Amino acid sequence: MEFLIFGAEGKTLLVKADVGKEFSFEFRDRNQRISLKGVIEETDEGTFKEALERIKMKNPDFQSVTPAKKPYVFRGNVNGSLTILPVKGMEEVVRDVISKILPTAKFKRLS
Repeated sequence: MEFLIFGAEGKTLLVKADVGKEFSFEFRDRNQRISLKGVIEETDEGTFKEALERIKMKNPDFQSVTPAKKPYVFRGNVNGSLTILPVKGMEEVVRDVISKILPTAKFKRLS
C-alpha cells in the first residue's frame, strides 16, 4: 500500500509499505536527507491525534490533516531518533481530495 507519513523532519513523505512489516525508506534532496526505518501500524483515533499534535507543537506552520477514518502511525526511527508519526493511506487521501473538489466542480455537458 501507499501511505503519507506526516512530520518526518518537517516533510510529508509518500512511501510504499505493508502494514505491520518493517521497512526502510530514504529521501534526499539538495539540502536534506531523511532516513526512515520502522513499521506502519493501524491504531486508534486518540494515538493518531496525539502524534498529529506533537507535529503541530514542533512545527506551527504544519497544515493540519482531516481526521483519519482508518488511522495509522509510523513507529520507528527517523534519522536515528525513535518517533511516532501520523500516517494516512493514499486511498483515503484521494477520497478526501475528491470529496472537496467534486461538490464545487462545474461540469459542462458534452453533446
